[in-house]
Amino acid sequence: MESNPAENVERPKLPRRRWKILEREEVARVASAFTDAQARVVFLVLVLCGLRRHELQALRWKDVDLLEGTLRVVDSKTEDGIRSIAIPPRLQSEIAAHYQRTAYRGADDLIFCHPERGTIYRAETFKEALAEAVTAAEVEGKIRAFHDLRPRRSLTTPPRDRAPSR
Repeated sequence: MESNPAENVERPKLPRRRWKILEREEVARVASAFTDAQARVVFLVLVLCGLRRHELQALRWKDVDLLEGTLRVVDSKTEDGIRSIAIPPRLQSEIAAHYQRTAYRGADDLIFCHPERGTIYRAETFKEALAEAVTAAEVEGKIRAFHDLRPRRSLTTPPRDRAPSR
């Protein structure tokens, strides 16, 4: 063939999928609806601290300072993602309670892990717990387990200075 017969054909427009971003009152209802305590803390860390899935799964106890109220992300997909985050007081108490419940409390142990093996916390485990909590909280709409729980940048927060891309 000398040319592509579909080259000048206009592609059909697909309806844009709208995902659900939780409102403040929905966050409270969903958090209260979790039956798995670890999944509730995971949910709160995602919503209140804005971590990515990989960042959350890589958190170790040495990365959290409950006395200072800070959480350090040291394993991120970008250099800009390495950061310290202030932990709200409610979340501090949730993380402290989680520490008391877990058998894995060493500095190098994962904060969120399999409760019997201490291995990485599986995304599927959280997705199932989240789906149950969202249903129990009677929240309408589809929620992507990790992406839609990250808070959006505040409109009053100026963007970081970046070098122009080439």
